[in-house]
Amino acid sequence: MSRFQHWMHLARPFSLAATFVPITITFCLVLGSFGREPFFKFIGNYFLALVSCGCLQISCNMLNSWGDYRSGLDTPDNPSNQSEIVFGILSPNRVLTVALLFNFTGAAVGLLLLWRCFSVELLALAVIGIFGSLNYSTGIKFKYRGVGVPFVFFLMGVFLMMAADLVFGGLLHSLFVSNQPNRVNAVIGVTLICLSTSGMVANIMHANDMRDIEKDAGAGIKTTASLLGPRRAATLFTVLHLLPHIAAVTITICFAVTAMSAPRITNLFVALLLLLPLLTLPRTIKLVRAAWENLGVLPHLESWSGLLPQTAKLFLQTGLLYCVTWIALFLMFYNVQHTLP
Repeated sequence: MSRFQHWMHLARPFSLAATFVPITITFCLVLGSFGREPFFKFIGNYFLALVSCGCLQISCNMLNSWGDYRSGLDTPDNPSNQSEIVFGILSPNRVLTVALLFNFTGAAVGLLLLWRCFSVELLALAVIGIFGSLNYSTGIKFKYRGVGVPFVFFLMGVFLMMAADLVFGGLLHSLFVSNQPNRVNAVIGVTLICLSTSGMVANIMHANDMRDIEKDAGAGIKTTASLLGPRRAATLFTVLHLLPHIAAVTITICFAVTAMSAPRITNLFVALLLLLPLLTLPRTIKLVRAAWENLGVLPHLESWSGLLPQTAKLFLQTGLLYCVTWIALFLMFYNVQHTLP
């Protein structure tokens, strides 16, 4: 590989779905709930948010490799998939410098976003995001303290979607305090999608920990997977993968209960749209089955090696289907009735 390819490998661009999906889903929820005006008002903020959070994630990815090397977890005899530092292809100091440059860039773009839509809540979430990216596998090292998966669940799921909503005017938050007749459905839908998105993004980290479960345990490193053990780790992996499908079915049931007065053909179209994320259910079942079939195949560094990229890919596909759902609902209803069903 060329030096550029080694840098790309260290940056792990495939994992940027963990940034792209939560922000894009939040933007699509805003469009589906409030229509055309937020698109023109906040499209610039959307792209700035992607750049800021993307840079912070790349920084975190590089710091993760640097931290694994400095902690003695990655050695020439026991390298990871990101072994550029271990084998001297890229120097540790250069990797650290580039990682901090990405962190600085993400923070700078974040300051521009704060200037455009300042709020104390957004400032607090931005500080938490920068703090988390610097202390995930360096500094405090949350990753090595057994809380990596819940850390990612909140930081790159719930908190990131809350920050994105504030960047888009806090419109989703307004649904929770409004007196609109469809407020309950909106609150249930937004909450379930937020939790399932958080679960999917955390599962990317969990798949990484499952792959390294023996390696981390042997090095005395505590991760969520190593603390749970292979069987319970596979159970958590299964639950997190099923969350978005459970959410889609629950949202559809809530709609069916409250929209019986609408035309039957309309209900059918809406139900089909709300169930769109279920298209990835066969891939989900196949991936979960692969995890369980390789439960007793050691080392998991090899037998579970495919879980990470496949989980990231499935996360992107499911997230995009959620986005398509809410954009389609907007096109079907907002332009005609100026309200969602």
